[in-house]
Amino acid sequence: MLDVEFERPSDLPRGDDLPDEDGIPLDNEVHREQASIYLIEPLKRWLRQQNIEAFVGGNSFVYYPPSSSSARKGSNPKPRRLGPDVYVVVGGRSRGQKKWVVWEEGGLYPSLAIELLSPSTEGKDRGQKFVIYRDQWKMKDYFLFESDSAKLEGFCLRRRAYISTHEDEQGLHPCSCLPLRLGVRDGWLRWFDLDGQMLPTADERAQLERRCAEQADQRAEQAEQRAERERERADRLAARLRELGLEP
Repeated sequence: MLDVEFERPSDLPRGDDLPDEDGIPLDNEVHREQASIYLIEPLKRWLRQQNIEAFVGGNSFVYYPPSSSSARKGSNPKPRRLGPDVYVVVGGRSRGQKKWVVWEEGGLYPSLAIELLSPSTEGKDRGQKFVIYRDQWKMKDYFLFESDSAKLEGFCLRRRAYISTHEDEQGLHPCSCLPLRLGVRDGWLRWFDLDGQMLPTADERAQLERRCAEQADQRAEQAEQRAERERERADRLAARLRELGLEP
């Protein structure tokens, strides 16, 4: 819920007037690939397939209202912002926007965030962000992933506290806001559905489609070969019958 004094749009700036992000990319190429290729794009595609409405963002700002106390101290309170590496707003409508402005989106806050740990950000991810996500955003799921060690930590909001999640027999951590799980495969953090199927990247999907097309071509060729053998057998039988004076 938004603070009552900030329900009027004029109290806060328009989202169009706020920067999408700070212009600083993720720490390294591995993090950029991890966020975009292995997390954001597969999830967006899966959500469309499942007809689940949600906004998925990454390395962009989430703007949310200032606290009531700060608003009372000044006539022009500034909104607050954080930039999760990957975040999901379940129920949020995607209209091509590149950031999430809470007061323009019905007061919806992110439901899930994933932070990709690095020496320069780990302190904030485990400290300030952890507290804000838990106490102010009341975010249901929070995950921390360290790519060098391929270590995943998960937290689920229970009674205003973050409780550590535990791996299942497949090494996957549950999500409470989506019917999905998260786990590490070949050093990459990946999404899995409840049947244990990994959500494919665009390249993996293209490879799968090529394999399916190749298999379909092989089946068609094998069927044609069988048909040709049957025609040849029928021709031989007809020829033999003619030799015996027994027209088919």
